[in-house]
Amino acid sequence: MSIKQNGKLTAQLVAILLIINQFATAQDPAYSLPNPKKFDRFSFSILGGMSALHSDIKHKKEANSSLSQMVLNPAFGFQFGYQLTYTIGLRMRGFVTELKDTPIDSVYIKEFKDRYLLSYSSPVRQGSLSLVYNFGNITYLKRNQSFHMFVDAGLGLFSNQATVKQLPRGNAIIERDKTTELCIPFGLGFKYRIGHADLSVSYDYYKTFTDKIEGVAGENSAPDAFSLFSAALTFTFGKKNKPMEWINPMDVVYQDLNRMNAKVDSVANDSDGDGVADIFDKDNKTPKGAKTYSDGTLIDTDNDGVVDFKDADPFSAKGAKVDADGRELDTDGDGVPDIGSTVIKPVYQERLLIVARALKMNPNIKIALTGCTDVSGNDNFNEKLGLKRAENCKRVLVDDYGIEAERISTETKGNRQPLNTATDYLNRRVDFSVQ
Repeated sequence: MSIKQNGKLTAQLVAILLIINQFATAQDPAYSLPNPKKFDRFSFSILGGMSALHSDIKHKKEANSSLSQMVLNPAFGFQFGYQLTYTIGLRMRGFVTELKDTPIDSVYIKEFKDRYLLSYSSPVRQGSLSLVYNFGNITYLKRNQSFHMFVDAGLGLFSNQATVKQLPRGNAIIERDKTTELCIPFGLGFKYRIGHADLSVSYDYYKTFTDKIEGVAGENSAPDAFSLFSAALTFTFGKKNKPMEWINPMDVVYQDLNRMNAKVDSVANDSDGDGVADIFDKDNKTPKGAKTYSDGTLIDTDNDGVVDFKDADPFSAKGAKVDADGRELDTDGDGVPDIGSTVIKPVYQERLLIVARALKMNPNIKIALTGCTDVSGNDNFNEKLGLKRAENCKRVLVDDYGIEAERISTETKGNRQPLNTATDYLNRRVDFSVQ
């Protein structure tokens, strides 16, 4: 597996751990379902439509209960709604209508054991409480829909008072007392959102347990029913201006996924290619190829204020003043930096310790120290400077580590053995060799 692949995998694991931690500590409410208090849940509707009676008294003998044979009567009402969850709500509905008809053919009335030409009317007042289930606001295709399909079912009461008149004179032959009966409503509808309101159309069927809504019982007596075709204009009220019914709970999942992807990207992305992910990188604009610390900032080995990427001498002496390129200043122009020209820098002390250990473990070995310089000074000066550097190293080995002085010889090559003609600091050195 490549370094890049390893980095991507590590970034994804870090992001997942961050998210798991937020779930576990429950300190980020963004990773839970929204609080219902953030949404409006109450609604009020006005409705109008047409009602129809389904009974054994037909408009025509050959008529059936299909829609084309229904006798429709105006109906008006209202309803209140309360959203329990994103998909389930309570609906309290009430409406008034008058179920009436004048059958074309004579009707057999069991009560009189005879047939009559008649008309009937039955004012109805109905009230019911239903559960409504919305299908539209849970979708994986869109965050929030503006079109819903819904079904409803519940329990209700209705009152009616039927009057039956004999034709052609129109004399009342039956006048029922006002009664209240149980009914079971269930229906199907569609609604379309219009801003903070919505418009719906629905069909509801009301099953009853009486055969005398129209006032009479015919030849094939069976419980009556009635239906309502309605259109309703619904207004959701509240201060949040966010109707809960129209919120897709999957939107929360989409938002969480977007946040997780953003975190994965922030952990995995490395804009400047320095090996430090953007989320941890304090400097996302480091030059290509420049070495950085673990926080993404550029390395300055000698702490002279000039980063190594631009430093002509990344190992200048501690405390030395340097120019814009990181070179130690030479105020008098003698070719030797103001300080530290022969001082052994801390970075090399460990190397001298290694040499001292080797000499102590091998008492018969002798070494030669050769001091070298860059070409900034004249030849005579560089010869002396190189020798002084070698002698300083010998002094440390003898004085600090107890190596016998006779085992160490020193010499100088001045500027005659450069390692790199393009970089001065590599030429300011001391070479060690075994004699």
